[in-house]
Amino acid sequence: MKDESTLTDLLDKQPIGAYQISVIALCFAIMVIDGYDLFIIGMVIPKIAADFGVKPASITPVLALQSLGLALGTALIGIMSDRHGRKKALLVSVFGFAVFTLFSVLARDLYTFAFLRLVTGFFLAGVIPNAIALANEIAPMRLRQGFVGVVFSGFAVGATVASLVNGHILANHSWQTAFVTAAVAGFAVLPLIFFVLPESTRFLLQHAWGREQAIRQLRRMLPGIEVDPATLVLDGKQPPRSSVRNLFSEGRRNATLLMWLTFALSFIALSGFAALGAVVLNLTAGFSLQVVGTLMAAFSLGGLVGSGLSGFVLDRFGPRIGLWFWYGACTASWLTLGLTVGTGMGIGMIATMAFAGAAMTGAQSALNSYVPTVYPTKVRATGVGWAFGIGRMFSIASPLLFSGFVAAPGKQGLFFLSLAVPTLLVMICVPFLTRPPPQSEGYEA
Repeated sequence: MKDESTLTDLLDKQPIGAYQISVIALCFAIMVIDGYDLFIIGMVIPKIAADFGVKPASITPVLALQSLGLALGTALIGIMSDRHGRKKALLVSVFGFAVFTLFSVLARDLYTFAFLRLVTGFFLAGVIPNAIALANEIAPMRLRQGFVGVVFSGFAVGATVASLVNGHILANHSWQTAFVTAAVAGFAVLPLIFFVLPESTRFLLQHAWGREQAIRQLRRMLPGIEVDPATLVLDGKQPPRSSVRNLFSEGRRNATLLMWLTFALSFIALSGFAALGAVVLNLTAGFSLQVVGTLMAAFSLGGLVGSGLSGFVLDRFGPRIGLWFWYGACTASWLTLGLTVGTGMGIGMIATMAFAGAAMTGAQSALNSYVPTVYPTKVRATGVGWAFGIGRMFSIASPLLFSGFVAAPGKQGLFFLSLAVPTLLVMICVPFLTRPPPQSEGYEA
């Protein structure tokens, strides 16, 4: 009688191949579009305010509603993904945000625009947890967090494109141009998701109807390994169904609560800067749109580096040291900007913005890489989704919390110093968050 082999065992035996690289590349591309669509709203606030005849600070409730949509979508689409599959959830998410992003250009008043961004946010939210879950589930154990970091770096690329659009294209074009571009990109990637992106092999193996398809995918992914359907099993007993209740079972209650708190604090800082950073630099610090575009592009390019490295830092040094490193760097960068942002534009300012981007995006990406390792496959997207959902829910307050710094000359330093507070609190949470949980009988690591 042959010994049973687990999916993790098979993935760990085979070098990374073209199949896995293609999945990571497509998830990366989807994240680029997601990052662009989410980041562009903060970049075009002055133009939208002028078009609707309101003050820039009046747009901050729109940003809060978009965050509400992100919070609801992240939690609910994560549950849908665990029950119906990552691929279907991604198709629904990308189609939905492409449609409602396109509808946004037809808005003729602030209330209509706010409602459309609420719905757009709901669908945008489904991209991150499912892209992260797919990257995690096709990777060997030694590279799981690295794969997630690479996929999440697509978000930073999208933010970089949004920065360049703001600084050098929107100076001569309407704000609607940015949204049409995002919608077209979303529609363009849909056929690739439908025809190229495979369903999660782990998800398929959990269902009798999906086992044959899972075996076919594994044979394509691992051509040098014999895959025996009779002896292949998942990595342990699975909970009976996807439910939020499972996030608190098997000794995961404290880890889940700490994860939610950490995501809430991290998203307050990240969303505060993403929503209002460009506006504060433009209307509060007095930089021109072209200079703001350069500074934001430096932040986003730094974020690309940080995001790409974050998972590998965690793989090399472990989650406790890795998360401490990233959030410590993040706190230091906000403090540095708070003390220097009023000194004018120069190479030092650009370098500081790039470092801040690497630190903040790297920190969030590291946290993203860590959260899937806390939960078994059956509830992984639910766990990731709820962590992001809680973060998004608290990030709703960010635009309102920091709106007092918009068009308030001389307060740009206080804006950046305020961003250091939540990231410092994350550093305090890290030792408790990364404490090894009690052994959970029958669950995969």
